[in-house]
Amino acid sequence: GFLGAKISWRFCFWKKKFFDFHFVYKELTKKDWMKEWKLSEKDIPDGLILFGNWDAHKYYERWKKILKNPRVIQEHIVLGEYKGLKIAFAVTYGPTIASEFIHVFGLMGTPVVVHTGSFGGLKKGLQVGDIFVPSEAVRGENVSDWYLPKGKKCDASKDLVKFVMNECKKSGQRCVSGRIFTTAAMLAEKWSDIVRWSKQGFTGVDLEASATFAVAKHFGMKRIVIYSLVDNVIEESHLLSMTRNELDVWENSLNTVFDLALKTITFIKSRQRKT
Repeated sequence: GFLGAKISWRFCFWKKKFFDFHFVYKELTKKDWMKEWKLSEKDIPDGLILFGNWDAHKYYERWKKILKNPRVIQEHIVLGEYKGLKIAFAVTYGPTIASEFIHVFGLMGTPVVVHTGSFGGLKKGLQVGDIFVPSEAVRGENVSDWYLPKGKKCDASKDLVKFVMNECKKSGQRCVSGRIFTTAAMLAEKWSDIVRWSKQGFTGVDLEASATFAVAKHFGMKRIVIYSLVDNVIEESHLLSMTRNELDVWENSLNTVFDLALKTITFIKSRQRKT
């Protein structure tokens, strides 16, 4: 696995030799991961922000500037501070990698995960840069099945959806909510799939939402997905047909997405302090 590959063989052998422990990844504990990542209790993040994209280096550098005292953990995570909060940021792509980040931070006790990124539109009239906050994701991948029984909803925390929608309304930001379909293979999507999903009432399609909701729900984490529209596929738009201006609009919209992510974690922390 993506994160599992970082575990030293010496560590695995030590477990097996002295405790007759049959090494399986699911048996790794909070203590195991914190030792491997050289983290203490005070390092446990108040929130995890994931971003679905290929260009990991570009966005790691961006978040090193957003967070105070940033440091890189295991090459794939930026850990830093924002207004007194501890924030972990990681770039992911697809349900498998997303699930591994959430699994580990869920074990550690991180209370909330905010998944950010882009989605393909399934409703006519949506524009590049529109914000989408899915209330529920329907599974077209199977990572979620390992964490949440089939038939159980992969859904966002309702209070967080309400919070983000209200924040968008206050700022005048175009924002929609609704159901999203999560696929595991973007390049395998056919026009007939797009039309069917649209007729079924889905607002968009993505690669990670259902897995994010399922794993976070498994660990009792608050959870939300905040996306910006990159291509409205129901209007036959796709990444290769986008203009330079459209790409710039989407890139600029990430300022709003990331700001909403940080506000969401701040919102959760403020409620915890009151209780």
